[in-house]
Amino acid sequence: MITRKIVQLIVILTAVVLYSVSYGNTQESVEILTPQTFPQFSMGELNLVEFYSDGCDSSIEFEKRVLELISEFENVSIGKINTDEFPDFTKELPFKIVPNQPTVVFFAEGKPLDGFIGYNPNSKIREQIKAIQHQRELEKKMESGEINFKEAFDFTLKSFDGEEFTLSEATGLIILDFWATWCPPCKEEIPYLQKFYDQYKDKGLSVVGISSDKIEKVNEFRETQKKKGVPMNYLFLSDVGNKVAKQYAIRNIPTTFFISPAGKLIKKEVGFSLEVLDEFKKMIEEHLPK
Repeated sequence: MITRKIVQLIVILTAVVLYSVSYGNTQESVEILTPQTFPQFSMGELNLVEFYSDGCDSSIEFEKRVLELISEFENVSIGKINTDEFPDFTKELPFKIVPNQPTVVFFAEGKPLDGFIGYNPNSKIREQIKAIQHQRELEKKMESGEINFKEAFDFTLKSFDGEEFTLSEATGLIILDFWATWCPPCKEEIPYLQKFYDQYKDKGLSVVGISSDKIEKVNEFRETQKKKGVPMNYLFLSDVGNKVAKQYAIRNIPTTFFISPAGKLIKKEVGFSLEVLDEFKKMIEEHLPK
C-alpha cells in the first residue's frame, strides 16, 4: 500500500515538474522588450516581435503556439513589448498599432520585413517565415554575385495591352515602378517617368509600371491623364492579386527600382518627392547601355 502511494506521488510530482518546466521554458523563450532592448533584439537573423496592449486577449496562448511553430526554424526568436507602457516609443514606430489587437512584425538586421494584425493561423505564419528566409537567401546570393537582381526577382506578367513581359528577358536600363491609380504620390511621379522615357527610350531605357488595379480602371485613368496632357506611353503591367508586389515585399507606393543593363539593382526608392529627380536623371545617364 505504501509503495503504491509513493509511486502515485512520484508520478504526480513528475507531471507537475514537467508542466512547470514546459510552461517556464515557454515564458522564458519570449523575450520581454523595452525601447532600450528592442533595437538590439531586432538586429537578429529573423525575429518576430509582438506589439500588444493591455486589452489583448489570449496573448500567452498565442506565444506558446508560435513558439512551437518557430522551433521548426533556425535563428528565429520571439519578443514582445507592451505598447501601453511605452506610448512615446509606440508613436515613433513606422507602422500602425491597432488598439486591443496585437501587431506582429518580422524583423531582420533592424528592418521590418513583414507582419500582420491579430492572431494569424500557424500555417500562414509558417508561409511568411519561409518567404522571408527565401528572400534573404536571394539577397545574400546577389551580394556575393552568384545571381543578379533580375534572376533573383524574375517574373512574367501581362501588359494592359495583353502582351507578356518577363523581367529576365528585358534588356537595357529598367525603371520598375509599383503604383496605383488611387495613390497621390504615384500620380505626381508619373509625368516625370514619362518624361524620362521620352528622353531616353532610344538610348536603352525601359520604364515599366506595375499596378494591382483592374485593366478597366487603369485604362480609364490613362485616358483621363491623356486629356490633361499627360500621356502614359510606357509599359504597364497587370498584377491583380499582388503576386509580384508580394514577391518584391512592396508595402508603400510608389516604390521604384532602377535595374542596370547587367541586371543589378542600382537603387530602390520608396515614395516620391521632387528632390529625387536630379538623382534619378543622374542614375539614368550613368547606367544607360554603352
